Amino acid sequence: MAPETGSGSESKIAAAWGAGRVRLRTLVLVRWMAIAGQAATLLVVGFGFGIDLPLGPALGAVASSAVLNLWLQLYRPLGSRLGDRAAAVLLGYDVIQLAVLLFLTGGLQNPFSLLMLAPITVSATVLSRNSTIALCALAIVCASVLGLWSLPLAWPEGVVVVSPLHVAGMWVALATGAVFIAIYAGSVAAEARRMSDALGATQLALAREQRRAAV
Repeated sequence: MAPETGSGSESKIAAAWGAGRVRLRTLVLVRWMAIAGQAATLLVVGFGFGIDLPLGPALGAVASSAVLNLWLQLYRPLGSRLGDRAAAVLLGYDVIQLAVLLFLTGGLQNPFSLLMLAPITVSATVLSRNSTIALCALAIVCASVLGLWSLPLAWPEGVVVVSPLHVAGMWVALATGAVFIAIYAGSVAAEARRMSDALGATQLALAREQRRAAV
């Protein structure tokens, strides 16, 4: 019985990692770009603009993404297509990692908080509705936490006190943007997939008729 159980577990893992619309290489490449952008931004803001940032923890959060990418490159075939659940987990990690960086650098006062919408956009275009809803909910929860708790940004002229109304407005903007992207981009992507499937079925039917005519 034990071998059957192991085989079943392996098949579930294989299904999660290899039956979707997005390639692992794509997510890894996008994450490398995000890592480079995050590291450059932290170093430029910290040393170029003289803003006192918790560079150690912040760069540690960036390094965690680099470690994840290296692990994926070493132990997973980059050409494989990710299953819906595996892709959603990786995108969920991106949301949480960015939320940690924002917590360390001003929370919703940080203009880069807008980037929390990026994983939701990717999910809405290639993943299932349930995965997109889950990522949307995760982003809203993270935004809510950041609206209540975050380390202040130490500007050169001192700590700037931002109106709670402004923070609330940023939260509403992020939540509304997440829901809008999930609905709009998801609907457009679903329609495009339906048209692609219909075109494929038509081409298959034409090829079948051509074979019959040739006989």
